Amino acid sequence: MQANGTRIAGYGVVAGALFSLGAFALFGPLTAISSIQTAAFDAPGGGTTIVVTQGALFLSLLIVGLVGGAAMALVGYAVGTGSDPGMQRYPARYVAVVGAVFGAAVGFPLTRGLLALAGQADGGQITIPVLRMSVIAIAVGAVVGAMVAAIANTISHPRAIGFSGSAVPLTSAGFVRETGRAIGWPVIAGVSVVVVAFSLSRLLLASSKIGAVVLFSVVGVIILGGAALLAERPWDSTK
Repeated sequence: MQANGTRIAGYGVVAGALFSLGAFALFGPLTAISSIQTAAFDAPGGGTTIVVTQGALFLSLLIVGLVGGAAMALVGYAVGTGSDPGMQRYPARYVAVVGAVFGAAVGFPLTRGLLALAGQADGGQITIPVLRMSVIAIAVGAVVGAMVAAIANTISHPRAIGFSGSAVPLTSAGFVRETGRAIGWPVIAGVSVVVVAFSLSRLLLASSKIGAVVLFSVVGVIILGGAALLAERPWDSTK
């Protein structure tokens, strides 16, 4: 019987929350030691606050995202395999690599965003109460764990990217090639959107009020025109 997606995500929530909290307990003091400031001190409100350099914190977040993503992918893989041992799957090491990339790609910006809301950045350092950081670690770990575990179980099936039976790519090169074909364009599109949005935001901030309106209008027309052109596909017309 195939594993239930909700059940696999539940395992990912628990495993991700525990892993993330443990990683904070390990990396928190290590990154704080690299700070010029005292690692922990009594805050005016009575709580305990940790001070870390942004570089050390972000490097540790990247490492935790990669390792945690791989671990959560293996959790989803193991639960899915245990529920349906007869199902044909890719080797676990390939799924772990995908999980590591996904864990870092999602966990890193999510944690940074929450730190910006819950902490205080000043002079290359971030100050945040330990309790808030613990809650952030648990929340991010639970969310990323659930997503990675569920996705890992799904993509471990060859049929997830359109293969079954003898068509399954069993070699490393075959797996990478066929997976790239399946997810390459969506990834390229996502990266392109991020680059365009970031670049446009910088240009709008640097422009005058009138210039920003004109620039935004021109970009909007280009995007809508391009979308309409792709929808109509006039180059496919056979006249």
